[in-house]
Amino acid sequence: MNSAVDVSEFVERGYLQARLDEIVEGRASGRIEVGVVHGGVSRVARVAHSAASRMPGAFNAGCITKLLVAELLRQAVATGRVELDGSVAEYLRGATAHARKVYSRITLRQLLDHTHGLDDSALGDAPRLSNGRIDAPLLTRRLIAAERLFASGTLYSYSSAGAWLIAAVLERMAGVSWQVLLRERLFAPLQLSAAHGESLAAAGAGARLCPAIGRELTVTVTDLLRFLDHVMTQESNVWPDGASGPEHDADIGAKERGSTGFDSRRDGARPGTSDRGGSSAGASMGRDPHGIVRLPGYSPFERGIHRGWKSYGEHWFGHHSTWPGASILVRIRPRFGTVLVVASQQQPALLIAARLFGRRLPEVSGLKLPRRLTVEEIECMDLRRHAGIYATAAETIRIRVSAGSLWLDARPRSAAGRVSPERVRSRRNNAAVPEQGFGTRLQPAAAGVFLPEPGAADTFPFVQFIERNGGTESWLWNGRCVIPRCRSTPPA
Repeated sequence: MNSAVDVSEFVERGYLQARLDEIVEGRASGRIEVGVVHGGVSRVARVAHSAASRMPGAFNAGCITKLLVAELLRQAVATGRVELDGSVAEYLRGATAHARKVYSRITLRQLLDHTHGLDDSALGDAPRLSNGRIDAPLLTRRLIAAERLFASGTLYSYSSAGAWLIAAVLERMAGVSWQVLLRERLFAPLQLSAAHGESLAAAGAGARLCPAIGRELTVTVTDLLRFLDHVMTQESNVWPDGASGPEHDADIGAKERGSTGFDSRRDGARPGTSDRGGSSAGASMGRDPHGIVRLPGYSPFERGIHRGWKSYGEHWFGHHSTWPGASILVRIRPRFGTVLVVASQQQPALLIAARLFGRRLPEVSGLKLPRRLTVEEIECMDLRRHAGIYATAAETIRIRVSAGSLWLDARPRSAAGRVSPERVRSRRNNAAVPEQGFGTRLQPAAAGVFLPEPGAADTFPFVQFIERNGGTESWLWNGRCVIPRCRSTPPA
């Protein structure tokens, strides 16, 4: 696809605004802002606003904040302060012997790419010291108190722990809080909105800006365009010159046939396919030929992750944040010098992006759902092998077979030392199970995917069972996180 042709019209004066007006006409849309940067000798940006927001406004950054942390770490790596493949134990000293043993097996790269295996599901935020810095010893105790989700580097599971620990490492190296680093190394050099820079400065040493969720941080579309354009043009060699073409298309096809994208070999290996109605994983985390970590299973949007940036195929990288009153989609395409930002108060940013760019750039929001299986195909499946208890520190999932169907029952864990109802409600970033729990029947679909009944909690848009080592190890995958199968029944 020729991105130079497809995107250039969006930076023509008036075109982006006309398209936005067209898609929101007659709809109660709230504030919507869209920004585009297109590369070339000189970079051009256009920002459009819905009728409800002709004056630019700010949106809660949400988990887009993780990209700010990733950039601060990139800077530290570029200046030689840290090594991306150095162990966390090298940079967070003073921990107990057990903590050092755990951290010695986890690298900074794995923290970025959510392949560290730490379970932070019972934590609403990172604990802080009185000076606003992360209390690394206390955070460590809480993280290693939970069972590991998987051995580091073997699976992917989206969480906040990586951003918390990276921020703690940066704080220890610099001797100041990560929000001071944010102000001094990003906000000031990039001349981001003065109000936000001043708010960080005014917060002083006691600020509690979460590096994973950014509850207190607001950004404008102009802020994001400038930040993303900066990131895209720094060390352009770190961006994979791939993630599209025959190899990527083949990987997608393999996933649709039931592969997880894993193989026992480290890089560029072809995945295997289970013949038992589920997915099988190899011995270590798979990377495609372009250095992008593959997801453990099926996903309708994402294809993998690279240095903390989610990969969407066709050379696109970015993130997507959903927060009350703020839905933000960011995409960069470094190979073509293109940046897209969609921010919305009410409507999902992904839906707006699809309406705006879908005809020209279908890969930005292309949704590929697996087909539902026929009755004949379902009758050939052995559903009983998936039955069991799957659990994290925060939630317990029971998979059972009843009347020839697979059922999922989800409940938050509330035993002492686990997770309080308040923390369950606060964990929007990690998509916690609702406080009251829920149950749903699962409909088998292609690619080893099971679809819940309409109306089920959005924490499980689908379910896939990931197995390896001959089925002795098993996880439940919901497109975002993995939940390990328990060898014994955990406490309620």
